[in-house]
Amino acid sequence: MIEFRTLKNDELEKWFDHCMYVFNEGIYSREYRQYFVNHYNNDPWRDLDTILVCMDDNKIASTVRIFNRKIYLNSKEVSMGGIGEVSTKSEYRSQGLSTKLLEIAIEKMKNMGINVSILGAAQNKFGYYNRLGWDNIPRYFNASNVKGNNNFKFKIRPINFETDITEIISIYNNYSKKLNGTLVRNEKYYWENWVKNEAKNFYIVEDNNKIISYIDFEKNNNVIKIREFGELLHSKSIFKELLSKIVYLEGEEECKVIYPKIIKSELKIEEVIKEMGLMINVINPFEFKGIKIENTKDFIQIFNNINKMQDEELFTFWDIDGF
Repeated sequence: MIEFRTLKNDELEKWFDHCMYVFNEGIYSREYRQYFVNHYNNDPWRDLDTILVCMDDNKIASTVRIFNRKIYLNSKEVSMGGIGEVSTKSEYRSQGLSTKLLEIAIEKMKNMGINVSILGAAQNKFGYYNRLGWDNIPRYFNASNVKGNNNFKFKIRPINFETDITEIISIYNNYSKKLNGTLVRNEKYYWENWVKNEAKNFYIVEDNNKIISYIDFEKNNNVIKIREFGELLHSKSIFKELLSKIVYLEGEEECKVIYPKIIKSELKIEEVIKEMGLMINVINPFEFKGIKIENTKDFIQIFNNINKMQDEELFTFWDIDGF
């Protein structure tokens, strides 16, 4: 018998298995399963009531999870429901189960008073989510060729999440709060667990034992992508010199570096990349810069015209916070 409801506590292990098998094409993987375990346990706002499932008797056929979050928009906190873990077992596909769960999720977010919902989607899924109310919101990245250089006057080292976290949180709160779309990270638990687990190559920069900047990146072949960055706002930006040092530490003479356009630097921009994989849905109306946002179209229009916006006003969502 098919039933749509929220997950029960004694079904959590079964839910981890479901996510692992569906996303890993039916193959058991301890590492893959642990990814979903971490996504749940490392989330300080986790709630079984926001894990929606379609049950066939005692078997999970399909699931959708709402991640209860807040983002900064114009330096103000706006409630956000992230959508993730959208998955249906192969034998239950093409029956509209995930569509039904997403419709339930939208109604649930309305009742929770959530303003916007965000999800990440592959290009072949854009149309599907668009029909349910989500629309693509562009993220802009610069691409620059950066030569490696060891002449960096500051100390750079891997982060120590036990001793560095207080200073990092302070930099984040001042730097990212001024951006549009960044997550409100007001729980130390989130830093000590989610951020620590999701970071790839997280380094800090020190000046006389004081942390003045941090960066997280990943490298594929000869391309470095910046996943997150923050620095003290009253100091001269060290981003350009920091990237040269990172390229050097990676053992490369030169790398292509892709970084969010909101980051100020003196680098020569070779290309501006418009990434469309993030989708947003306005669930409940809210105000942005004195304008009442009634629907998704209103919100998208604001961030679609890059020529009318300063770089720091563009929509940003750090990769570490992805769900």
